[in-house]
Amino acid sequence: MKKRTQSLFHKLHLYLGLLAALIVSIVGLSGAILSYEKEILKLCNASSFEVEVQEKKLPMQVLVSEFLKQKPQAQIRMVSISKDPKESYVFRIASKKSRKGEEIYLNPYTAEILPEIQGGEFFHFVENIHRRLLVGEVGKQIVGASVLMLIVIVLSGIYISLPRIKRGFFASFSFNTKAKGRALLYSMHATLGMWVIPFYLVASLTGLYWSYKWYNSALYALAGVEKPQRLMPQSSPIGAVDLPQEIGDAFEALDTFVGQCYAKATLFVSSDGGDSRFIYTDQDPAHIYARNTLEVAPKTMQLIKHERYNDKTIGGKLMASILALHTGEYFGWIGQLGMFLAALCMPLFGITGLLLYLKKRKKKIEVQ
Repeated sequence: MKKRTQSLFHKLHLYLGLLAALIVSIVGLSGAILSYEKEILKLCNASSFEVEVQEKKLPMQVLVSEFLKQKPQAQIRMVSISKDPKESYVFRIASKKSRKGEEIYLNPYTAEILPEIQGGEFFHFVENIHRRLLVGEVGKQIVGASVLMLIVIVLSGIYISLPRIKRGFFASFSFNTKAKGRALLYSMHATLGMWVIPFYLVASLTGLYWSYKWYNSALYALAGVEKPQRLMPQSSPIGAVDLPQEIGDAFEALDTFVGQCYAKATLFVSSDGGDSRFIYTDQDPAHIYARNTLEVAPKTMQLIKHERYNDKTIGGKLMASILALHTGEYFGWIGQLGMFLAALCMPLFGITGLLLYLKKRKKKIEVQ
């Protein structure tokens, strides 16, 4: 019975691996590229992300007024600021080219519009490969199915490796440098697999969050957390409200309820001068996606809603950290680097697995 089970898991691991190898390799390599998107863009666009520190930043009302003088037809959808004196501000405006809008970087000391970010389109292209294989909803479903298969591949791989692990847990993490031929391929496949198991399981289980609505809803239900409504940026009609005053009042309200104890804040601009909605991060957040939400009525200084990441339940914190877990950034730079290396290694499992299969098949033919 035990041998039959072992054989079943071997076949499951083999055939699902061969079936999903190409897709998960593409997803892995594209994910590796996306791992350091923010860092690469900042490095290549230093003159847009960083500004020369001056005595004092312009008041938000003045900054918005100066921006609209330079872009009189702009419909501001979001405003993102940073407390770092060297960082620029970001204004997102409505655009016919992109549903998400166009991001414009601004010097907070002078209101100067900074150079356009270069390289963003490349990463959008890579993200489209990573999530949809460039073929829309069909590609999204293929990626989702392949990730489900990857989970089964990893779990079956663990079962297959149990005898090896029992013989020596720590030894199963070491590579046999003296091995040759098929033994060398197996050593590479099995040993490297031991190192990447936690990364692949975390990346797969969190990645399905964006692939399937049923999975997304199930996660919220299991965590005991109400599924939040997505905050959609709105266009602010020109002349409909006193936009500089509205945005200036909103950030004054943010300072009133939060003080100066935040690192970054993003305002979703109201289209009718109504309540203002913010997401912001603390000065020392648990991770870069540990965000708080604030909703206020600036004109009356009335607090509508204030939800802090640190006040959430364990389930709430996990659901708010899905992206950070997926990228590894939940565990800081070590987790990010580990996820990058694991994603980069994905094609190696497909190659070694295929070679092991071909060598085994060749041996069977020779025996016959």
